[in-house]
Amino acid sequence: MTRFIYYTFILLSSLMMLGGCKKELNDIRDNDGYPEAQVSELDKWLAAEFEIPYNIKVVYRQMPFKDPIALNNRSVELSRVKPVMKAYKELWIDYLEKLFGRDFVRRYHPKEIRLYGAPNFDDRLVEDMDTPGLGTQIMPLYNVNVFDCSRSEAVYRLMREATFCFTKNMLELRPVDLREFSEYNIVKYNKWTENELQGEYSDRSDLMASFGYFTKAAQSGPVVDFAETMSLLLCQLPKNVNGLMKIDEYETPPPYKLVLQKKVAFIDKYLLENFGIKRLSDLSRVLPRMILQYPEKCMKGTSDNLVEP
Repeated sequence: MTRFIYYTFILLSSLMMLGGCKKELNDIRDNDGYPEAQVSELDKWLAAEFEIPYNIKVVYRQMPFKDPIALNNRSVELSRVKPVMKAYKELWIDYLEKLFGRDFVRRYHPKEIRLYGAPNFDDRLVEDMDTPGLGTQIMPLYNVNVFDCSRSEAVYRLMREATFCFTKNMLELRPVDLREFSEYNIVKYNKWTENELQGEYSDRSDLMASFGYFTKAAQSGPVVDFAETMSLLLCQLPKNVNGLMKIDEYETPPPYKLVLQKKVAFIDKYLLENFGIKRLSDLSRVLPRMILQYPEKCMKGTSDNLVEP
């Protein structure tokens, strides 16, 4: 009898412990900030357009917002997800696949695209495209909640962010010694946001060309300098880039023009030797014009039929 009572007590204690553990696990699941969601039509579209063909996962559910990397950001409005991803796919992924094949996209594109509703402000309220804490296999796209495909500045901003992250991942997978690239500089790298005005990101190329940089953010270090430079070369018309490198007695002294020219030549050599890509003819003469024409085609509902000029 005593033995029976003893084993009964042990059994009841075990059941109570299991029940407590289960409740604790459920509490954790209920309060982790990522409630289980049903598969929606949007999820199916994202899977068909990104995950199945390219092995790219698109993350947009963060409600309530809970991200250890971007603590002060906010969740994405669902109505904005498809327009921003549709624009990105048509302008960049579809074009890359047409030129270099699907395997190229699957290999060199970051494995995850993470959408954020607000800009990426630092502690000084200066916006930066770079998010080192995410690594290179995650592509963050910020300020999605105000994206409007009919606004040229919004489309340009999207493509600058995306090509910047894409470049960083290419550089991680196909590294190059950046010492030569960084040694071109006359004005050394520094923490650029310390002397930057608060507010949203701006290239500030007209100002920075006089110091041997294509953008203000490029001052932060070799990798960002490389990625910022390549991104700008991909998204700006060649005539605009050439204008930055033009010798100007008052704005761009020849030594700094030479720095810009060397950086362009370094990137062109990297792309040609590692990927067989002729940057100017394959990308820079086409992509900027596609970016410029996208808003009009978006308003007409013909963005699927982008015609390369």
